[in-house]
Formats: sequence, C-alpha cells, structure tokens
Amino acid sequence: MTTEFNPRLAKQFSEQLGNQLGNSGINLGGDKLRIWLIGTQEQIEFAIHELVVKQVASDRGKFTPIVPFPLLAGKYISILVR
Repeated sequence: MTTEFNPRLAKQFSEQLGNQLGNSGINLGGDKLRIWLIGTQEQIEFAIHELVVKQVASDRGKFTPIVPFPLLAGKYISILVR
C-alpha cells in the first residue's frame, strides 16, 4: 500500500519521521530536492561517504541524522537535502 492511496498513512509516517529526526535543522518541506537513503546502517554510512567523495554532497552536514526507518524493521534512513 502506498501513501498515495492512504492519506492517514502518509500523515502518520511524516509525524513518526519528524519525531525521530528531531531538530536536525533540516527542513523536509519546500521545493528542494531530497535524496532518501534507506538500508542498513552500514549501507547508509557507505553511501554517504561515497556521495561526499563523488562531490554529490558538499559535506556530511547536508544529511539528516541516521535514524530507524518507521515502516521497515531493521532499516535506517537518512535524507540528503540539496
């Protein structure tokens, strides 16, 4: 089921993710492009390192903190805001 067809799920997911990210200083709203990284903690750390080395992101400060992903057990999420 996607959030496209279930507005309550979309609201619940955004609230959970917002609570987990806390005050990271990154606004998830607006018109900026966001790249979502979802996977194991090691996969996300590797992807962040790779994106910084390839200069897709200028520094690690552009990523949100790595937090548990509320919809998948054992998975984590970080978001790159460009």
